[in-house]
Amino acid sequence: MESYIILLIIGFIGLIGKNKILMYSALVLVLLKLIPQNEKYLPNLRTGGLKIGIFLITVSVLVPIALGNIGLNEVIITLKRKEGIIALIVGALASIIATKGIQLQMIDPEIVVFVSLGVVAGVATLGGTPVGAIVASGLTYIVLKIIERVI
Repeated sequence: MESYIILLIIGFIGLIGKNKILMYSALVLVLLKLIPQNEKYLPNLRTGGLKIGIFLITVSVLVPIALGNIGLNEVIITLKRKEGIIALIVGALASIIATKGIQLQMIDPEIVVFVSLGVVAGVATLGGTPVGAIVASGLTYIVLKIIERVI
């Protein structure tokens, strides 16, 4: 019963924070939990869902190439510019941060609730943009590690 309450709270946080992905994700999980023997397939959704999500994001990012909006010439020119090199490095760092976010969520899954609350607060009061829980958890991981070393 607790999991339903927590998921509904997360869904409400998504609603308040105008984060539809968070809201729909929580509500879909509530519905999936209503199916008998959900403990057999929900763990597979955790790992498989992440892979499918990353796949879909990658496909959407590559659409401009498929449409011909970005050609080989633009790629080569961008790679020769400092902005392109910095973007490549930062992209690699972002993937490491996201990995740390996934690890933190595995070790401390309840952190997602507070990361989501922080995102909602940032959107509502600071004019921020809703970001995914994985990246926000990765940044949380980095801050926690810095605090551990300082204290």
